[in-house]
Amino acid sequence: MRGQVQGISSGFLPDGERITWDLNSQLIFINNGGDYWQYQFKMYPTDQLQFLFWAGHTSTTPTYRNLGWESPVTPYDSSNSSYRLFTAGLGDTILDLEFFNGYLTKPNQYWTPIVHKTDSIGILFRVNVLQLMQNGLFDTTYTGPVVVRGDSASSAGKLSWYSDKIVLTKEQTSIGTGSFWSGAAYFPKNNISVGTSIQYKFFVKNSSFGGWESDINNRTFNFPGYDSTIAWKFFNDKIPITNIKDNSIPSPDKFQLYQNYPNPFNPGTTIKYSITKRTRVKIGVYNILGELVKILVDETEEAGIYSTNWNGRNKLSGTVPSGVYFIRLDAEGNFLTRKVLLLK
Repeated sequence: MRGQVQGISSGFLPDGERITWDLNSQLIFINNGGDYWQYQFKMYPTDQLQFLFWAGHTSTTPTYRNLGWESPVTPYDSSNSSYRLFTAGLGDTILDLEFFNGYLTKPNQYWTPIVHKTDSIGILFRVNVLQLMQNGLFDTTYTGPVVVRGDSASSAGKLSWYSDKIVLTKEQTSIGTGSFWSGAAYFPKNNISVGTSIQYKFFVKNSSFGGWESDINNRTFNFPGYDSTIAWKFFNDKIPITNIKDNSIPSPDKFQLYQNYPNPFNPGTTIKYSITKRTRVKIGVYNILGELVKILVDETEEAGIYSTNWNGRNKLSGTVPSGVYFIRLDAEGNFLTRKVLLLK
């Protein structure tokens, strides 16, 4: 979790943990089984937490898309910001489950890929077919869809080993040119006891190899008492050969200055930019009068994607007032400008 706190806390929570918008944030989640991650921390009553989720292979190496950041969300109060909100009450609180936003849309803070139904339990299935693609066994244009087949008796007829009752769809924004397939299925909760073991496998339609996962036992999941996800799987449980480091830093094909994140912000924000060749890079912050407030970057850099931070201070390390500022990127004989808003 990366973000900031408005209120009594000023960058540090009651137990001393630091919460920031950059890699210095110490709210590092712990896996709680499958696709679930959690973290417990203290806040002062009435303080407001503004945050987003960040994901990385390590604490400093981001995942492939968006340099690790989830896409913007609409906070629960529908305010015109792009981050999640939580205001601490007077007692212990368990926040509702939140899903990392890997889509291009800006959904509500507590969006879910599973539609809650009173008579059903929703299960989200997800599988990665990159290994098949690498071996020439899956073409995203002609092969597919991917379906879930399984035991009809234990699933109250929702699954079948012989027909396609649960059809997954290709995730357009996933890495590996669409290697992830997913979909939610709804099982009648009054006909299946909680804890029932249900067998299933993934099957590829229009394939050249017969479609079935092979050399693995039938997969199983225990029927839950509430909507849930199944930890995503590799088809055939075969992990494709990849280079995480190379995949996490795509070669830029465009000179670009991205919108700062978050925006509006207080006290700090991250500015991401890309350059296509070795060049002198200068990034400055200017006020609405065109006066230079602070230089953030002034050095020669190789082609790549970079980020820098502005902490809302000027070149003399003094704070600046709320208002509109401009971030200007000068490189490759050209310049780009973004408008940012500092709120205090």
